[in-house]
Order: sequence, then C-alpha cells, then structure tokens
Amino acid sequence: MKLVYLSTSLMWAVTLVVSSPSRLDLRQEDGVPEGYTIQPLVFTGRIEADGPNVTLSGDAQSIYNQILELNPNYDPTVFPEYIANQQIAADAMARKRSDAGALFKRDRIECGHGERISQSDLACPPQLRMLNNIQGLCEVGARACARTACGNQCGVWLCNDNTFPVGVWCPNIAGDGLDIANECTWRDDLGIVSTLHGRIWRDLGHGWNVQVSRCTL
Repeated sequence: MKLVYLSTSLMWAVTLVVSSPSRLDLRQEDGVPEGYTIQPLVFTGRIEADGPNVTLSGDAQSIYNQILELNPNYDPTVFPEYIANQQIAADAMARKRSDAGALFKRDRIECGHGERISQSDLACPPQLRMLNNIQGLCEVGARACARTACGNQCGVWLCNDNTFPVGVWCPNIAGDGLDIANECTWRDDLGIVSTLHGRIWRDLGHGWNVQVSRCTL
C-alpha cells in the first residue's frame, strides 16, 4: 500500500510509533460525503528539533496533548521544516494574489456542506489554531474522512478522494479552514450573528477536501 505525502518538507526516516486510543466518536455524521468511511486522524512528525518522527492518533487537541506528554518543551517553530513551510506559504500567497484564476481551477470552495455552525467567529478559530500547533503530516486512509478538530461545535474534516492513503501538512488544513471561513461565513444585518459551513476541494496531483461544519463531541 502506498501513502502519498502532500508536503514539500522532507520527513525523517526513523519513526517512533506511539499508540493511543482515539477519542473520536466514529459514527457517521451529517455532512460527511456519502461513500466515505470515518477514520481517526493519524499524525506523523517530530516532537523535538533533532528527534525522530513519532506517529500519534486522535484529533488535533488530543494529539497536541500527547506531544506535550512526550516533550513538555515542544516548540515546532524551531524545526527546519516549520521555517521552510513558512516561506512556502508566503510564496503561495504571492502566487495566489498574482494568479487567482489559475488557482481557482485547482481549488474549489462550495458553501453549504454539512450542518451550520452557530457563532462561528468564536467557535472555529481555536480549532484552526490547534491544527497549526501540530507541525507534521495529518494522514487519512483511502476514500475516508478524519475529524481533525472539534470544539465549540466547530468541526474540521479531512477527506481523501483517492483509493490510497494521503498525508497533508497539518497547518495546511488550518489554512483551508480559513479559506472556507472567508468564503462561506454568513452574518446578520448587524454583523453580530455568524454561521458557517462549507468545503474546499484540493487537486495538486492527488485530490482531497477539507470541510468545516458543525460537530458533536
């Protein structure tokens, strides 16, 4: 079985596997595309700047807690791949501004998928920040969805459209969530009440999609 890693960073070859029971409720939830199975998220990445990879499972919050148990001084901002990806993100934003039409052909946002999140301006930012806190690959199996984050009824899903597993750089999922929020947030006339639900489709050689919709712990 092959696993496609959708990241430009080089990952270390040595892997320390740490097993942990998933805290996800794996029932089929409203908004998960028909035909997909639901699986726990698998994280692969290092937790020390000069250390080997570890493999953990759960959602972003539980994975982050597991990382802190293994390394209370965890600081991914000093990792070489973090610095490299910051530059990649800056370059991508520059290309997005100069070539928005070409990017639209590869990336498609569809609002209205899944259950609507109430007060999304307050509910969703903590979930996206948590995904930014885990610097590594977020992996999901073939034709499956994994709930990467869920809190305050705001859920972020990673769904794999392929017949083989894929890994997406976890902060990229947070960036996708922000793109969905920018496109799909609805506010009342006073700008006080905000709601959100939507999905973004990515196709960089291997297709996957990220969905932001209401979740239940």
